[in-house]
Amino acid sequence: MSGFLQVFCVLFSSFITSLAIPNEVLLLGSPVLGLVALAPLYGALYHARSYRQAALLTGLQIGITHLLSSFWLAFFRDFAVFTLGASCAGTAVIGMAAGCYLYQPFSRRRPVPGSAEPRLSLPCRTVYFALVWTAYEWAKSTGFLAYPWGTLSITAVTWNTIRQVAAITGERGVSFLFALCAAVIAEGLIQGVFRPGRAGSWRVPGRLGDWARAVCFCALLFALALAYGTYELHRDVPPEKTVRSVLVQQNLDTWIIGEEESIAVSRALTEGAASECLEKTGFPPDIGVWSEGILSYTFPEGADRYDLPLEGAEESLTGFIRRMNFPLLIGGPATLDKEKRHYGNAAILFDAQGRFVKTYSKVHLVPFAEVIPFADNPVVQALMKAVAGFSYAWTPGNELVTFTIPIAGSGSGETVTFSAPICFEDAFGILCREFFRMGSELLLNLTNDSWSLTRSAEYQHFAIAVYRAIELRTTLARATNSGCTVVVDPWGRVLADLPLFEEAGLYTDIPVYPRRVTPFAAWGDWFCYLAMILALCFWLAGLRSPAHG
Repeated sequence: MSGFLQVFCVLFSSFITSLAIPNEVLLLGSPVLGLVALAPLYGALYHARSYRQAALLTGLQIGITHLLSSFWLAFFRDFAVFTLGASCAGTAVIGMAAGCYLYQPFSRRRPVPGSAEPRLSLPCRTVYFALVWTAYEWAKSTGFLAYPWGTLSITAVTWNTIRQVAAITGERGVSFLFALCAAVIAEGLIQGVFRPGRAGSWRVPGRLGDWARAVCFCALLFALALAYGTYELHRDVPPEKTVRSVLVQQNLDTWIIGEEESIAVSRALTEGAASECLEKTGFPPDIGVWSEGILSYTFPEGADRYDLPLEGAEESLTGFIRRMNFPLLIGGPATLDKEKRHYGNAAILFDAQGRFVKTYSKVHLVPFAEVIPFADNPVVQALMKAVAGFSYAWTPGNELVTFTIPIAGSGSGETVTFSAPICFEDAFGILCREFFRMGSELLLNLTNDSWSLTRSAEYQHFAIAVYRAIELRTTLARATNSGCTVVVDPWGRVLADLPLFEEAGLYTDIPVYPRRVTPFAAWGDWFCYLAMILALCFWLAGLRSPAHG
């Protein structure tokens, strides 16, 4: 394969992957395309001549995929130079490192006389490819620079049966299956399995047996995953309690719109949805949820400010909550260290009497947008001011927090404990797992994605967040500025939602199911660690074994 053809295959792989991920053309993406998306990349790596070439090809595929699927990061106002530029560069660099590992089975082509083939056997190298790809996705989705978008797992948003395996393996188990399928398909093309022979019959190469074994292994894993998914989706598990909720979607960008207007719109939407709840059930809602970044005064010291009417309003925020007579969870700032001017991007809970209860400050901030390394250093502040026009940043929260509220009208003094991951925190399985281990029975996410201006950004965030419900078998509800405002059950099924980019309030009963400790909840990213260990074993085996076809 020529260098030009290799580059073409890599670009084609990027294009297919971007179409498989939720996008502006296919809003929910395509799992069919997701299954084959990496096949052209596999072919290009098979014919690469060096580790350097393999690294460059893989970095190119991953970088272009990032630009095509996450182009909306360019709308992140003054932060675009970091959100799109830095994330693309960082993701491509991680991809180049992955390319070196992906290439290892194909790298030694002179091991025994008369052979110019890779050292690992065909079935082993397809599994190795899927293992390394799984490790790559884990690496890019972990740590300070974590960017969990652009993964194979989110191409499965419309294939809910296969997604159920995430309760065992976590989200990366789906990525492994999809990468393995692509590798097996690519090997079939490389070995000529799909090419007709001279007499018109399908060609049967000497190594067909190896390819058949790879196909059988891949089919077996898919069959097991689908059988498990089918079983889970047909289980009849009744909820143990219900939370009457109002989820508010203001369809306002709180970066642009003032606090007064944001609160006024949110109040009107809340009042309308609460009236619907009262009319249907005879009780007020158990909780109302407004999205990220609504309030501007910091808590707890700013709480008194909301006892007074804001400009243009006749009623204070706390007075409104008192009149509504149910707790309200709202996004706003919280003080972490007043002397050092450290403030957190927080979820703030008011009780039914309008009294401030407590806050949770986001612990996983968006790198270089919400948090800047050494942000207290004057040199860094001056540099940021010169490059991006700003010199401030949020400070990561220093602890995880859960909230507990009474369920009104139950007659038994029942309560529900929930956690409130903020914005893209619901993209991180390990973080939400910690909330679960603290006793959380429900995930309530507050998000502002309205700045993205695109439907694909909203659906991509939704596609990632759904895995948290499946992994922990816990209901997930999202209250967003513009979408996706939605309630998802522990099997990833949508129970209620609002249209994107519309101003609306949603009254819905959120079911809370008995807590169930899944393998992922118990052991976290065990599958990713196992993938890395197995990949290392295959890598060592490739160094020692003779060549294979």
